[in-house]
Amino acid sequence: MTRFRSFCLISLVAAGLMGSAWSVGDAYGAGNAKPAPVAYTKAPNPSVKEPIRLTPEGLRLGMMSNHVVEFYNKVLDQDYVPIYKMTPIGPK
Repeated sequence: MTRFRSFCLISLVAAGLMGSAWSVGDAYGAGNAKPAPVAYTKAPNPSVKEPIRLTPEGLRLGMMSNHVVEFYNKVLDQDYVPIYKMTPIGPK
């Protein structure tokens, strides 16, 4: 029984290796033709009016977590001010 299990395991591994080698061989060995050269064109450089910033002004290393939360609450409030101004006041 142990020999049968060993034979099955070895045959499965061998079949897997042969199958993977066969599929890779088809991808690289078929045709032996050189691929056509690709013409690359350089895209124009994008222009940005203001430099892109990853962190808002005032954020620094070493801030405690509660200071970071307060800082981002202020940043989000400033971002939503136009929406707050356009929102109508509900019924009194």
